[in-house]
Amino acid sequence: MKSPVLLFVFLSVLTSCQSDSTERLEKLTNMKLEERKNKFMTERLLECSRKTMNKAQTYADSILRIESKSQKFDSIPVPYDTLKPDKPSITFPPYQKPKSLLYDSLNQ
Repeated sequence: MKSPVLLFVFLSVLTSCQSDSTERLEKLTNMKLEERKNKFMTERLLECSRKTMNKAQTYADSILRIESKSQKFDSIPVPYDTLKPDKPSITFPPYQKPKSLLYDSLNQ
């Protein structure tokens, strides 16, 4: 039972390790290199465009914020004359000086 399995494994290893021609290896290597370069360049381009858009949005937002603040402050009306309420008509009794005490506790 073990010998047919071992024989199969041995034959599969031998057939899988056949030497490829250098041209084919070079071609496959160049194809893989091109794939990686293209992937790297697209990722880099996306990252750069994302960063550029973030900077542009920040710049545009700051300009819009400054403009909106100036417009907001300009549109607030300032009252020139304030209306004060009328003075109440309350009459107080005339002031009377308090009378001194007959018994002073401090002078004992």
